[in-house]
Amino acid sequence: MKKLYYFFYVASRGYSLPTSLTGWLVCFAFCLQYNANILNGLIAVVGIICAHLGTNLFDDCIDTITKVPKQKCKTEYLDKNIFSLKFIIITTLIYFFIAGCTGLYLTLKIGIKVPVIAFITAIIILLYPRLNHYALGEAAVMTTYGPLLFAGTSLVMTGVISANALLVSIPVALLISNLLFVHSIMDYPFDKENNKKTLSVRLGNPYKSLYVLAFSGLLATVIHLFLVIKNILPIFSVLAIIPIILYYIPTIKQLKIYIKASSHQETEFMQIFKLPRNASMLYNLILTLTLIIQ
Repeated sequence: MKKLYYFFYVASRGYSLPTSLTGWLVCFAFCLQYNANILNGLIAVVGIICAHLGTNLFDDCIDTITKVPKQKCKTEYLDKNIFSLKFIIITTLIYFFIAGCTGLYLTLKIGIKVPVIAFITAIIILLYPRLNHYALGEAAVMTTYGPLLFAGTSLVMTGVISANALLVSIPVALLISNLLFVHSIMDYPFDKENNKKTLSVRLGNPYKSLYVLAFSGLLATVIHLFLVIKNILPIFSVLAIIPIILYYIPTIKQLKIYIKASSHQETEFMQIFKLPRNASMLYNLILTLTLIIQ
């Protein structure tokens, strides 16, 4: 049981799952305003979960096979042979197989638009291990867990791709993509040394990344308020902005300390990472609740 938990939480990086799961929940709740097919929405989330976990493992597989330098803590389960590379590859294929089966079922139920969205998503997933080396990782995450996730979910639940759902996906996607950005800020010295051109490295200075992170959080807030003014989101959904303020301020403060320090404790990384993760997760949950109450 302990090994299963380790595999899910550490190897598959299950700790990041609440972000995509709650992102889907926002779209699910948004679609309930219409004549939504709840079963199709639930089947879709199974595919989303498997695609997310599969992508995490796929990234490690590609980097291990191509011998891309990675910090030891991120490939510990392979380096210590807790799980073999063969096992990880097989599990990755199982995750993608399940995701593919959900896509096939929904294609038969809804039509050709479903595989079109799935195909675009699959291309981004397959390219992700390389995109993240060319400052495009955040864009890939934002596209996948924002517009594509919302387009697919609204399509299978309502039969159409809702323009309003796509607008709602923007602040959700910004907050989710910032998880990867915070990750890359903390990895800045390692990535720069190993010539990994993440967005943070491209900016040339980790302190510049903090300004970009703050701007991204502010942009998500402004877009949310715009959607409230346009009556796309309920007035009480402004409460969802609170977690952004409460978590982004300490995130930036702790990142400043992290950047200045020459050495770090093993627990520091997750302590900081959990702050933007919690901001995204709570934003999505509060937004979902206000949509349901509406």
